[in-house]
Amino acid sequence: MAVTSETPDGSNGGDPNKKPEDVEKEEEEEENQKEKPEDEEEEEIQYRSISFPNLPHDLTELCVALLRRCNYPSLSLISKGFRTLAASPRLYDARSRLGVTECVLYASIGFPTSSSPSWYILRRDEISLRLCRIDKLPIHWGSAVVTIGPTMYVIGGRSDGKPTSDVTLIDCRFHTHKELGDDIILQISFRQQTLFATSIEISSRILFPREGVWARRNDGEELKSLWKASSCVVDDKLYSIDPLCSLGHPVVVYDPTERTWRSVRGVYGFPTNISDYDSKMANLGGKLVVLAGKSPLFRSDHHGEEEIWCLEIHLERRQDGEIWGNVESIKRVLTSIESPYIEHCRTFTL
Repeated sequence: MAVTSETPDGSNGGDPNKKPEDVEKEEEEEENQKEKPEDEEEEEIQYRSISFPNLPHDLTELCVALLRRCNYPSLSLISKGFRTLAASPRLYDARSRLGVTECVLYASIGFPTSSSPSWYILRRDEISLRLCRIDKLPIHWGSAVVTIGPTMYVIGGRSDGKPTSDVTLIDCRFHTHKELGDDIILQISFRQQTLFATSIEISSRILFPREGVWARRNDGEELKSLWKASSCVVDDKLYSIDPLCSLGHPVVVYDPTERTWRSVRGVYGFPTNISDYDSKMANLGGKLVVLAGKSPLFRSDHHGEEEIWCLEIHLERRQDGEIWGNVESIKRVLTSIESPYIEHCRTFTL
């Protein structure tokens, strides 16, 4: 008696109607699926959910990268997929490759009734310029702030009236933070050349990298005379506010090679009542930006409100070596019923 086996012999996958070449193709696809790493599968699924219906995720990523960062919060409301993309380092890598990065200003601002200052970001849209508060990013009164790339280290300060040695790393791309150990201070000290290479002032020292010149606050009366807490560096020149206009103009610049202060000419329309104590300067993409508050000029008589204003100054170096400035805009960026105090002002390219 003949016995017919129901076990497939592998030549056609058990299907008498299936061609051998079809069986080989299916087996090859199954092997590829088995060999594919799990993390790649998860990433592919994640970005597939982000893409527009008829666009591959790589093209979607490039489309989103071309948008301004101020639109990312609204974009994140569309779906979980877009929220994931907006919080992805790949998106910022794409922005860098496309050359569409933006210079962004962050400021820490304190109020008399607050236990600690708060971080604000200067946001610009088609019709306004304003400081917007960022919740849950830590800083203490009197903290030192050091920036490296898209991150900043918030070091020490006073918490609840007591000194603290806390060190916090803040990633300004995603507004996340994490506490670091005390040994990070040693790492920062070890990396001073890297830090100062971006012209960051810390411990009363500053490096002008192109000139290779170090400067200290106690390096002669000439430098110390006009170097204020509100000073900043633009193109290897140290800029400061001179409320008394001792050189004839309200903004002055220090040349590290000549070791002398000069006036920045042509800064017409610069408010005369801005003080160096109540303001902070920053280099915003080559422009000089001044955040000013508490000045009588900027006090509002309506309902006891006080204001912080932002001045944007375009700088130009002329053939004779003189530096000229043009006040492009003066805008109110924050209004409060309290007395805001600007502690820090830092800029990042994101």
